[in-house]
Amino acid sequence: MPRDRITESYRKLLTEMSVVNADIFLRAIEAYTEQPKLDFIDCVMIGYYMCREVHIVTFDKKLKSKLHRLSF
Repeated sequence: MPRDRITESYRKLLTEMSVVNADIFLRAIEAYTEQPKLDFIDCVMIGYYMCREVHIVTFDKKLKSKLHRLSF
């Protein structure tokens, strides 16, 4: 399924139901749109990192690179 259709579905989901940690989910959708080489679960981790300042440990080089660029 194309990424734009996936993000459209996620955004629709947010408008139709209550989502716990919606700020993290929104940040994940943004990251997923901006980073075409990352999986959605990696983008969720970026959301946690950016919204809750959760320290992420990973062996995934693409995710590690993105997190390094976002360092606080």
